[in-house]
Amino acid sequence: GILSEAYDGSIVAHYTLVGDSVLARLHLIIGVKAGGPVPDGVELEARVTEAARSWSDVLHQALTERWGEEQGNLLAHRYVEGFSAAYREAFSPDVALSDIAKIETLSGDTAIALNFYRNIDDPDEAIRFKIYHREGLIPLSDCLPMLESLGFKVLEEHPYGLASRTTGDTVSIHDFHMLDPTGHELDLGALKGKFEDAFGKVWAGEI
Repeated sequence: GILSEAYDGSIVAHYTLVGDSVLARLHLIIGVKAGGPVPDGVELEARVTEAARSWSDVLHQALTERWGEEQGNLLAHRYVEGFSAAYREAFSPDVALSDIAKIETLSGDTAIALNFYRNIDDPDEAIRFKIYHREGLIPLSDCLPMLESLGFKVLEEHPYGLASRTTGDTVSIHDFHMLDPTGHELDLGALKGKFEDAFGKVWAGEI
């Protein structure tokens, strides 16, 4: 698609060669029009290279950019291959980067981490909430009453598992999609800290 668009043409033939080498070769022949565009080769190569990178490759690079090469490689080895196919389909590597940062806060004294957020294309009355839990999946009957008592209508929940390659531990990620039942706009900035604090204290039995 990138090549066809760049040359304003179409792929008329393609050949794949896989041999004993660790590399595979894909040979594309593009039919172009006389006087058609001639794209910048360096820019086009960069676009194709980016498109060819896997989800894991992108996340690995993001980890090293955020935490440095040593710590980033350690986290990549621990987590990158542990995300399920369902998670990779639902979330970008940028979101996974944020989720790993939350998971890294879990410890012996901290069993859960929380993220009250909104996707860029969500309506103003919608909100999303992630619970990160290091002791297996959370029964819905444990958390749904809390969310409803805090004033939200829960539309759906998606659970994901993340297995650490280094420790073998599994962290569950519960992603809730919620609405204000009155249809009013929810101010994410004003509510985020308050909601996460309230839910955490209810979960811990402090309130």
